[in-house]
Amino acid sequence: MSPEGVLWREVVSLALGDALGGRDGMCDSENAALVAQHQARRWFENGGPDFRTVCALADLDPQAIREHALRLIHG
Repeated sequence: MSPEGVLWREVVSLALGDALGGRDGMCDSENAALVAQHQARRWFENGGPDFRTVCALADLDPQAIREHALRLIHG
């Protein structure tokens, strides 16, 4: 995999961590962490063009990633 593909996979991984509330001190406040969590959850829930583009750049199946993320978020 190209270095760019690895980078885009890390973007997906970080978004999933945000969606699960795993900011661990990366935000200045609890409110900022909650906003990041909400935005990341919407990104996975909507599965819109940005999500699909990032998955394509990461060489990931967007439907499979979305389903996995939603199971973790809502499961």
